[in-house]
Amino acid sequence: MVFREDASHVLNKNAAQSLNILRKLALAVLKGMTFDKPRLSYKNKIFSFGLKPERYLGQLFEIR
Repeated sequence: MVFREDASHVLNKNAAQSLNILRKLALAVLKGMTFDKPRLSYKNKIFSFGLKPERYLGQLFEIR
């Protein structure tokens, strides 16, 4: 429930599936990144990334 999926009002089934894939991809990317604090929740990782994206963009494109 990191991306508030229950509050989503997508009516098209294909769009809902596409958004689900994008959410899973975003969670996988966040899982592979390292942040300043060793144990952050996904919600806090998203918040940290949003505050200073330039700090984490290098990591984002180097994920293997």
